[in-house]
Amino acid sequence: MKVFILEDEPVQQFRIEGLVIDYLKKKNYLNDGVFAFGRTRDLLEELGVSSQNNIYFLDIMIGNNEKAGLEIAEEIRKIDPIGQINFVTTHSEFAPITYEYFVNAHDFIDKLLPQMAFDKKIFRNIDQYVETNRIKTFQQVFSYTSKTGKRIDVLYSNICYIETSGSPHKLILQMDSESLSFYVNMNDIEEVSDKLVRIHRSFLVNKDRLKELCLKERIAVLDDGTKLPI
Repeated sequence: MKVFILEDEPVQQFRIEGLVIDYLKKKNYLNDGVFAFGRTRDLLEELGVSSQNNIYFLDIMIGNNEKAGLEIAEEIRKIDPIGQINFVTTHSEFAPITYEYFVNAHDFIDKLLPQMAFDKKIFRNIDQYVETNRIKTFQQVFSYTSKTGKRIDVLYSNICYIETSGSPHKLILQMDSESLSFYVNMNDIEEVSDKLVRIHRSFLVNKDRLKELCLKERIAVLDDGTKLPI
C-alpha cells in the first residue's frame, strides 16, 4: 500500500505526513511510501494508471477550488476502486455532500478537532485499513456506470442490498455506513453480478450477507438483522 496526502497548506501537510510516517513505523506496518502533495495533478501523476489498494487523506478545498478534493476522489476511483478515501478538512459543511460524488468515502476528519482526537482518527483509519483491507481483488468490487455517467465502485463486503425507489429506474444501494442512489434497471444489475441475488421484485441482496430465509413469514434476514420481504 501507499499513503497519499492532498493538502495545500504546508503546516497542515507536514503535520499529517509526520503523523502517518511515525505511526506506520511505530506499528511496523509494511508500506510502499507516504506521498504528500499540494496540487491535485501532482498526486494523479504519482498515482499512475495501475496503482490500487492505497490509503488517501484528501483536503476538500485546494486553492480557490472548494471541491477539488471531491473531484480528485472521482479520478482516484477510476484508477483505484478499492482504496480507502478519507477527507480531511476544516469545511465540515461539505460532509453531507461527499456521498453525492459516488466515491465511497471511508471517513470525514475535521481539522478543527482537538489534537489528540484528530490523531486518533488518522490512526484508526490506518488500523482499519490494515485489519480489513490488506488483500482485495477486483473480483471483490461491484463496479457499474449508471445511465447518468456516474461510476460506482464499492466493495461487495460493504453492500447489504439494492432496492427500488419511488422514481422510475432509480435504485438505492444500501451499505453499512451510507447509501447511494443511481439510475439503472434492476435486471441489468442481475446480469452483471452473480453476488447480488433477487429475493423480491424490489430487492437484490448480497448473498454473502444473507443469514436466513423465513419462507413462512416471507422475509429474508441479513447478518446485521435487517429484514426484507421475499
